[in-house]
Amino acid sequence: MALLTAALRAYRVASTGRLLIRARREYRLPPHGRGCATYLTAVSRLPLQRAHAIAEALEPLRAAAPRHYFYPPETLHFTIRNLNGVDPDALQAAALLLRRTRVFELELRGLNVSSHTVFVQALPCDDTLRSVRRRLDDSLRVSTTPRPRLPADFAHINVVRFRGRVGGSLLAAVARRRNIELGTLTVDEIEIVETDRLLSRAGTRIVERIALGGG
Repeated sequence: MALLTAALRAYRVASTGRLLIRARREYRLPPHGRGCATYLTAVSRLPLQRAHAIAEALEPLRAAAPRHYFYPPETLHFTIRNLNGVDPDALQAAALLLRRTRVFELELRGLNVSSHTVFVQALPCDDTLRSVRRRLDDSLRVSTTPRPRLPADFAHINVVRFRGRVGGSLLAAVARRRNIELGTLTVDEIEIVETDRLLSRAGTRIVERIALGGG
């Protein structure tokens, strides 16, 4: 319960992204697709059954604002760590560390917004996610692209990326679902991928697929 409470505090910080959404801004999708795989990262995808259930729960958002980009179910994921700049030896060490990570669970509860997306809040049920991220950071000590650091137990699943203007109808639909219960996600596999910002099918290459709990 303490971990969930801490994570919820992190999401209150994250929810200030809503203040950064400009009503008259014309949002554009980032480059994606073939030739746009400029990121090396470790991610965990949602099982398709769970992903389709989330997509179904988002139908009222799609009806309210169909112009935005709704992530296809097979691309729904959360990021473990960005691995840009990691050399081949360090990448092998990262894969070994991930393989030794135990299976863990996240509670999917509520929608929230960042400055560019709508996301599902993924709340850790224990300290495994925080631990593996810190061990990766300590092991790799990689200087990645500077960006605001989120708490180590902060996890989110982007489900909508803004395209065009963001209207009040979409934000109202999100607000009505701030506490929606979307089940528990069991994380038993992680992929290291070269990908674009959307994890699009055409712009993603799986470098390694890793089953957790390998000892």
